Amino acid sequence: MLLLVAFAMVSGACGGGGSVNVVVTSTEAAVTSSTLPTVTTSAVDLLAISEGRRLFEGTCAACHGFDAMGIEGLGRTIVDSVFIGERTDAEMIAFLVEGRKADHPDNITGVDMPPRGGNDAFTDQDLGDIVAYVRSLRGES
Repeated sequence: MLLLVAFAMVSGACGGGGSVNVVVTSTEAAVTSSTLPTVTTSAVDLLAISEGRRLFEGTCAACHGFDAMGIEGLGRTIVDSVFIGERTDAEMIAFLVEGRKADHPDNITGVDMPPRGGNDAFTDQDLGDIVAYVRSLRGES
């Protein structure tokens, strides 16, 4: 039953803004949108964060660590990065597309931050999902 309600919430969130009003007919309960808890992050945001986490852990964590606290000599911390905090999502995606060479004046590790994190298969949407995940780690989502 909970799976049906969760599916209806996600479908409603992605279906053009209509309200969710699910009635489950059983001898146990009738659930409507008025009895469901309020969610502060949309289902679409949660999906982006979840996908971003998967992509981050599969690629970015190699240098930035699974906890995003950085790995000395490879990648800087992400969690408390002023650089990230001062940029919009679009600016962060542009940065990830471009990367940063080891000899860039702002590179303090001396290691390349490769374009698209070294994964040429990452689309701009993938990078946006990674940014959403990073923002969630920083408490910004």
